[in-house]
Amino acid sequence: MCIELGMAGEFILGMHGEMEYDGVRLAGLYPHEQVKLAEEGRVTIFGPVVNTNTTKSCPWNAARAITFLKPCAEAGKDPAFM
Repeated sequence: MCIELGMAGEFILGMHGEMEYDGVRLAGLYPHEQVKLAEEGRVTIFGPVVNTNTTKSCPWNAARAITFLKPCAEAGKDPAFM
């Protein structure tokens, strides 16, 4: 059975601020922290999230996404996971 997990970006709080997994609050995690929890929970499909800044250029947002997602890929243990 496939288990899919999509997480909120790093600055989303609200009602998500109440949700925890294994004692860790889920809201406010960066992608490299999210992937570790997803692997712990044995998720099979994981979609990391990087918020965009609409006042910045497309290259700026792409560079920001790469900056966050590269450590996310390196922190994951299973290369087929993402």
